[in-house]
Amino acid sequence: MQSELIKNDFNEIALLDDKNKWNHNNCYYKSLIKLIPENAVNCLEIGCGKGDLSVLLSKKCRNVIAVDFSENMIAYAKNSNSRKNISYICADILDFNFSDMTFDVIISVATVHHLPDDWIFEFALRKLNKGGKLIILDIPRSDSIPEKIFWGFAVIPNF
Repeated sequence: MQSELIKNDFNEIALLDDKNKWNHNNCYYKSLIKLIPENAVNCLEIGCGKGDLSVLLSKKCRNVIAVDFSENMIAYAKNSNSRKNISYICADILDFNFSDMTFDVIISVATVHHLPDDWIFEFALRKLNKGGKLIILDIPRSDSIPEKIFWGFAVIPNF
């Protein structure tokens, strides 16, 4: 039920016109791309959204598999950010099956907090090639009132 609510939210977000707008995720893309090894062949992007990062990944990796469970996000990505070496897949990553030791890079931006605790680490251990990289940029969980106040100040640079 929770995942259906999240999916519906992201289907609505996909319809918003924000192509050239700054957001708290895309400001980190250049830094994330620098973490991709030069010899990366296969890359998995979990929660690809509209495909903006997928395009950047496609310039560094031979093959990019970009997965999102929002139909509207995938439709937008295919329409606006398609490249020959990107495969956009509409699926719940928890249900999608990949062979072990398939990827040189697994990357996720603002998605891991929607997944079961520790799932990404177990998944990465099985699916990454030896020496592969797991790159995560996500929202931290705040468990205490001081942490919530501290993270609340992150709003200031966004104005």
